[in-house]
Parts: sequence; structure tokens; C-alpha cells
Amino acid sequence: MSDGKKKTGDGNTNKNIGNVIGRLRSGIKKKQTVESENTKKNKNISLPSPLRLTTKKASDRSERNKPQKNYGNSLYKQTQNTNNQKSMTSKQKTTQEKKRDEKIRSFNRNKGSSDTTSKTKKRRISKTDNSPIKKKVEDDDKEGLESYVYESATENQGIYLPEIDWDGTTKNTLGKPKKEKKKLTEVDEYYSLVPKNPKPGDDIFAYSHITWDESKNSLVYKVKEPRLSKRDKQLLKEIKESIEERLDVDFDELAQIKARSYISEKLDEVLSILGRDLNPVRKKAINYYLERNFIDMGKIEPFMKDPHIEEISCDGVGIPIFVYHRNSRYGSLETNVVFEDEEELDQYVMRLGQTVGKTVSMANPLVNASMPDGSRLQATLGTDIARRGSNFTIRKFTENPLTPVDLIEFGTVDPRALAYLWMAIEHQNSVLVSGGTATGKTTMLNVISLFIKPEMKIVTIEDTAELRLPHDHWIPEVAREAIGEEGSDVVDMFALLKESLRQRPDYIVVGEVRGSEAFVLFQEMSTGHPGLATIHAENPERLVNRLTTRPINLPPSLLNTLDIVIFLRKVKRGGSLLRKIDQIVELKRFSREKNVPLMNRVLKWDPKTDRLVSENPSIVLNEISELKAKNEEEIKQEIEEREEVIRWMVHENMRDLEDIGLILSKFYTDKDALLEKIRSGG
Repeated sequence: MSDGKKKTGDGNTNKNIGNVIGRLRSGIKKKQTVESENTKKNKNISLPSPLRLTTKKASDRSERNKPQKNYGNSLYKQTQNTNNQKSMTSKQKTTQEKKRDEKIRSFNRNKGSSDTTSKTKKRRISKTDNSPIKKKVEDDDKEGLESYVYESATENQGIYLPEIDWDGTTKNTLGKPKKEKKKLTEVDEYYSLVPKNPKPGDDIFAYSHITWDESKNSLVYKVKEPRLSKRDKQLLKEIKESIEERLDVDFDELAQIKARSYISEKLDEVLSILGRDLNPVRKKAINYYLERNFIDMGKIEPFMKDPHIEEISCDGVGIPIFVYHRNSRYGSLETNVVFEDEEELDQYVMRLGQTVGKTVSMANPLVNASMPDGSRLQATLGTDIARRGSNFTIRKFTENPLTPVDLIEFGTVDPRALAYLWMAIEHQNSVLVSGGTATGKTTMLNVISLFIKPEMKIVTIEDTAELRLPHDHWIPEVAREAIGEEGSDVVDMFALLKESLRQRPDYIVVGEVRGSEAFVLFQEMSTGHPGLATIHAENPERLVNRLTTRPINLPPSLLNTLDIVIFLRKVKRGGSLLRKIDQIVELKRFSREKNVPLMNRVLKWDPKTDRLVSENPSIVLNEISELKAKNEEEIKQEIEEREEVIRWMVHENMRDLEDIGLILSKFYTDKDALLEKIRSGG
């Protein structure tokens, strides 16, 4: 029996082992099947080129690098182990985490204590930096701490702005359903460039085509011009050389119409000498290219003619030119225009230098100036400092400057905020427009300058002429470099600002402060001359740091001569890059303990609602109330009246500077009549 039991046991054992092996094999097979299915699915996933997640380590690393979330004044950090376990309980927290939590609780308990807060802030200031702005702090400390340059005004110190019910409708959109935006892959847009506004039957020599390019996975901007055969290209070259030999006139001294007539006459003359007879279509095409190259801006002329182009950028030889479109959905676009030859590009940069009256050479390879139409040019000749060859960037001058109506329709600002700024500037408050690169600082400066009373004397000082005002009592001045090698001084913004005091202006407007001229501007503001200017700084901390360190290096106490700072930013929303007012702050007082001016935030942009939200009462409005001996309700009524005028201008689609100037002048001289006309629908 023992042998029999042993055999039975062995049989059962073998049977059990067989079952286990079978289950293992089926599990492995099933796992392989699932893995193969997942592999097939992953192969069908289309990821944006060239980024692809290929390893588990990469994904783990991205999870670890996710920023911590901030909930009120406490820290929250999402943790997840590799087995997808639940978050750790308080009992499982490490000693380090308990210390961090205790530190946060300690901060919350002492938040109301000025002494404790002051010590905390001072501890975070770098010992090696004299700047009043705190430097980088530890990651586990910085969450939940509010910037120490803010100090909110109380209801006794300021006046809240009136509530706003602006729905964003304009005359163009009122009562019309919103159009559904096309996907970028469906964009296929054409419009004429030469001529800009063709009439029926007119010849179109250049037009733009914006479309989606599958190979580049992006939108592209294509310029379409008359096609030339090899024979026509050779003929064009011969005609061009022949005309250059016979040129006996300076095109810059001729009017556009006379210059084009001159080119047409020379074309007929050269064709007669060469014994060539062209049909009308070929002749028009060749004449177009001759005018484009001799009179206009050559290859980039179609871009210069496009009012929707904000910037033209050539990065080097053999690289497509990029343009920045004013349509926020399009943004930066690659074009089909390229300088293929190094010599051609070098000659073109030299020609740009001649256009602005500068000599470009190996010794002086840099150009920074305003073009005849007001556009801003920066060019570099292809020497040892330009590794990819000659390059240039042109920031185009808008024929019609942007107005309050444009900024409202773009969603940059709302009528209430403009009414508040109008009130502040009317009562001679100094305003600084601050933000990063290409956030619309100069445009905002030009718009708020429109609110200056018509009879006031204005002096504007710029590096390049960009500001345009409808005021008659306006002195526009532009800095310049030395003329010639000897005997000529540089007339910079510092010199112009010093001289402006002798001109007794009511307002001083500076295009951008970036150096020693800032000291003069702030000194002038401290003597009672209200100033408006722009500066590169993204937030209050960086603004104070920028103003109090080199090269500006202002005494921190002098910053309190400012009244209002407008902070602008670029925001990516729904595939569009938009310019927004991020916040409007007032300088409340100077803190000797912290050695910085403390700021009261009046309006703050809320990304969730896409609106400027009133945050704290306005000290500026309170000061105006005391100055005019009016109560809070009367001040609010004045704000609402200005808001009413701005809304009416938006509804009437008023975009001409002269018209806006007349409306503002009417408001100052006969406000009641203007409001009656607006309210009656006139």
C-alpha cells in the first residue's frame, strides 16, 4: 500500500505540476497577446514630430518633474509609486515631509506678523546682491508665499472701480452668431498684395497664399508672383544690366509715379536697342520685376505690402524668410522666399543700410535704424559675427496705428480698464507700461497717450519713431547716433530728456527706458511733470529689480514717483497667441524696512473667465476724489461716463486717430452734448 500511495502521490504531484506549467504557459501567451495588441495600438498613435516617448524612464522623469500644485497657503504634492498605490497617509510621511509641513504651518500662523514676515523676507535676500528683490528660494518654501512687493489698499484708502457687464460685442458682431473657427489644417487663405485692393479686371502681380503644409506640419506663407521662363529670366538680367549702365537718376529723389514711368521708358528703350519684341503679358511681368528690384524692396516687397505682416525675419543664406502674422492663430510662418546666394544677401543688407542712410561694411557690420516708412530695421552683415551669413529683421510700421477699439476687440483690455486709465492720465498721473518682448507695450503706450487733453503740451522721445498722436501741441523727438567720423555728437535719449525740461512740457512720453535716461525721467516726474513710458519687465518683482540695478540703477525711493504700472503678457489660448493686460498696479507707498515701493493691485486678469477682475480699491481714484472734492459715487459716475464713450467708439468701429481725437476733445469741451448724442443713438 505504501508503494501504491507513493505512486498515487507522484501521479497527483505530476498532475499538479502539469496544471501549473499549463497555467503559466497560457498566462505568458495571454500576456504576449496583450503586449502585441498594445504594440499595434501604439503604432497607430500619431505623435507630433519629432518628439516621441520611447522609454519608460523618460515618462517617469516627466512625472517627477511635474510642478507642485498650490492650494491656498498649503503645499500639495501628488505622489504615486510604480505600483499605482494610494497616496501616503500622515502616519507614513517621512521626517523631511513633516518638517516641511511644520514650516508651512509656522508661516501661516505668523503671516499677520510684520516682524516675522520681514525677517522671513530678509532671510531670502541674497547677501551678494544689493537689489531689494529676493532671489531664488528653496522649492519647498516658495509655494504659497505671496510676493512681498504687494500691499493691498483698504476701503478707507481707495475707491473700487464700478462693476462691468461688458459682453465683448461690437458693431461687427452684434446680433450675429459667432463663426466657428476653421482648424489650422483647413486654412486656405488668399489675398492680393500688388495691388492691395484690385478692382475687377485689374492685373494681380503678387498675392499671398496661407495654407497647411503636411510635410512641415504647420502653416506656411507662400508668395505668388508672375512666373518667368528661363528665356525671360535671361532677358530680365540683360535688361537690368543695361538699365543700370544707363541710369542717370536717383530714385530716392523721384516721386513713386515718376520713378515707375522712368522704368517703363527705359524698358522700351532697352528692348528697342536689343531688338526684342515682347507680348503685353511678358512685358508686364518683366516691368513688375524691374520696379520691384529698382524702386521697391526687392524680394521682400510683397511682405512690405501686406498689412497683416508684423515682422519679417531673414536668418541667413539658404534659410526661408519667416514672417509674423497679425492673426494670432497664424503667428510665425515660414515662407517660400529664400536668399540662395551669399553675395546676393550681402548686397541686399548693404542696400538696406543705404535705405536708412547707413554704411554697412566689414568694419561696421551692424545696422539699427528706422526705415523711410517708419519700420524698425536691424541688420547684420555676414562677417565673423554672423555664423549663418547676413541677416536682418524688420518690424513693420503700421499704416494705421492701433486704437482703443482695436485693443478691446483683440481682448487685450476692456472699456472699464481704459476708462480708469483715461481718468488717471487726465489728472496727470505717471504711468509705466511693462512687459516682455513683443507684448504690445508701445501700442498700449500710444493708446493711453490719446487720453491726454488736446491743449496739453506733449514731448515724445524715442529711439525709433513709432508713436503717433492726433494732438497739435506735440513735439516728437528721435535720438540719433553721431553723423560722420568727427565733429558730431551723439544725440541720445538722455540728452533729449534733459533738454525737454527747458521745453516746459505738460507730459513727457518716452518710447522705452533702458539706461541712464530713466534717472532723468524719474527726476522729471518727481518735479511734477507726469511721464508715460515703457520698459522690459514681466512682473512687479522684476520691474523693481530692473530699475534698481545696472544699467538703470535708480534709488529705490525714487520709484515712488510712479503712480500706475500696466503689466502686459502673451498668452496661448486655443492655439492662438494673444496679448493681455495681466495686471494694473498702483504704487502705494515706499517701505523703508523692505527698501521697495509697495504696490496695490487694482485689476487682475482671470484666465478662467478671460476678464479683468477688480481686486482692490484704487488709491489713485481716491486722490482724484480729494483733489476734485467729489465723493465716491461722483467719481464712479465719471468713470462710467468715460466707459460709455469708449463703448460707443467700439460700437461705431471708430479706428481713425483724428476721429478719436475729435471725440475726446468734444468730451472735454462739451461732455453733456456728447453723452446726449451717444444715448440718443446719434
